[in-house]
Amino acid sequence: MKKLIFVVVLSVAALLCGMGERGGPPEGALPKTEENFRVRLIDRSGQSLELEQFSFKGKVFLEGEVGKGQLTVPFRNIRKMTFAAPEGELVPVDLQLRAGSAVRLQLQGGDLFYGSPGYGTFQIRGGDVQSIDFL
Repeated sequence: MKKLIFVVVLSVAALLCGMGERGGPPEGALPKTEENFRVRLIDRSGQSLELEQFSFKGKVFLEGEVGKGQLTVPFRNIRKMTFAAPEGELVPVDLQLRAGSAVRLQLQGGDLFYGSPGYGTFQIRGGDVQSIDFL
């Protein structure tokens, strides 16, 4: 009897573990954002796309490391992002700000950018991006 209870509890636990979210929006869905940002994104292969409803991990700001700290920059303050070659798991990104200044931060290369080209949903890892111009 104890073996039967153990098998039932183990089976239920295994089923419940498989029911969690995968950590992102449903496949084919675009994260909802409070503002609509339009960008021109060029990936490392040279492919260019104009996207609307652009976001970084579903947010309308960029966050990354500067030295030992964490920096958050709203998209409305960014003119252009230029991505250097990945360094391990991190990707250096040079930001040209609308105010005229510049800053370099580091993103996790696996973090996702999302957008819509108008006919579907687009997503790309930060490590695969060459540049992003805000339109």
